[in-house]
Amino acid sequence: MADQTEGGRKVTAGAGLSISGLSVDFEIPNEGRIRALDGIDLDLEPGSLTCILGPTGCGKTTLLRTVAGLQEPSAGSVTRGGEASGRRPKLGFVFQQHALFPWMNALSNVEFGMKASGMPRHARRGKALRLLEEVGLAGFERAWPYQLSGGMQQRVALVRSLAIDPAILLLDEPFGSLDTKTRFELEDVVLNVWREHGTTMLFVTHSFEEAVYLADRVIVLGHRPGRIESDFRIDLPQPRDRLSEPFVSLLLRVRTVFESLVSEARTSPE
Repeated sequence: MADQTEGGRKVTAGAGLSISGLSVDFEIPNEGRIRALDGIDLDLEPGSLTCILGPTGCGKTTLLRTVAGLQEPSAGSVTRGGEASGRRPKLGFVFQQHALFPWMNALSNVEFGMKASGMPRHARRGKALRLLEEVGLAGFERAWPYQLSGGMQQRVALVRSLAIDPAILLLDEPFGSLDTKTRFELEDVVLNVWREHGTTMLFVTHSFEEAVYLADRVIVLGHRPGRIESDFRIDLPQPRDRLSEPFVSLLLRVRTVFESLVSEARTSPE
């Protein structure tokens, strides 16, 4: 389907996501059956950028893994755009740790998924070079992962996931281990990629500031079992000023909800 333009960014039709009544249970030795997620209902529009916030252990990563098809739901369903017509959309996944192949240079890492899908060498090479340039890594194509900083490695991981043209991109706290300056830089890279490619993004983070800066919607999960406690629509224009009164006001609202859940998790009995 053809791309559309909305608010200065591309929106790819058919890349929505619908989660209905989703629950996920795990069998834990000596503890029995544990419910990680409970009754999650969530509809994401094509081309949206949604952040998932919540205390440690609330099921954020489990939610991403279930959306990706890596974890079977115990109840409910996940429907990715186009599946009803038999067309399963492509999914990309950026992990907290970059997970680059250490025996491949940056260029080969980005080419990996395209090569696996059978794309001709000249086509995938040109695309990989363009993507690396897009995230500021022109000149580092032949560098090995150990020669790159943590932020540079995450840039490679991001464009490696984008290279297969995913309709939905899942990001699991990709900047959690980075310093503040690098994290801010990569948040802007994500926004530029989002505007350019129109990919539907579901981004897990512990940082309420990161969530308000990036997302057009912030979902807050409560502690285990994870349930949706709050759903914030972020109407602030992009680019966002972290010091502006509207940004700070909304940040405080999200922070208040988030910290109340963290406090509740600490004081609730096991």
